[in-house]
Amino acid sequence: MSVQIQSTTRPVPSSILHNSTDVRSQYTRMAAAQVRHEAGRKLQAVFSRIRNRATWQDPAMPES
Repeated sequence: MSVQIQSTTRPVPSSILHNSTDVRSQYTRMAAAQVRHEAGRKLQAVFSRIRNRATWQDPAMPES
């Protein structure tokens, strides 16, 4: 009869692996870039809706 020993390794928490200031600042920069990108897209959509509404409500009349 043979005995099998199963060894399980627990995953190391990411806070131990990535606890340096450089890595945290990199994550912060990436998160800030994502927020800027998303905010820019939303503002662009709002301004384009306003521009489209203004164009359709008050079209320029030709001078004759």
